[in-house]
Amino acid sequence: MPETTHTISISGKTIPYKIRVSTRATRLRITVTGSGVTVTLPKGVPQREAENFLKQNLVWLNTQLERTAILTKPS
Repeated sequence: MPETTHTISISGKTIPYKIRVSTRATRLRITVTGSGVTVTLPKGVPQREAENFLKQNLVWLNTQLERTAILTKPS
């Protein structure tokens, strides 16, 4: 299944994220890289769970986004 792009608004910030469905995944996973946020879902888990999972991990997500922004800043 191809990745789909979505956005979530949290604390006045709009954060784009991709949803990837994996037949090998056994749990939900958030990955934050310089190219963005990806939520990996096990096959059979509804896509709406991705947004709920991001909201449940809001503090961690904000920390990772700030850290990634600092690390990818050009010198």
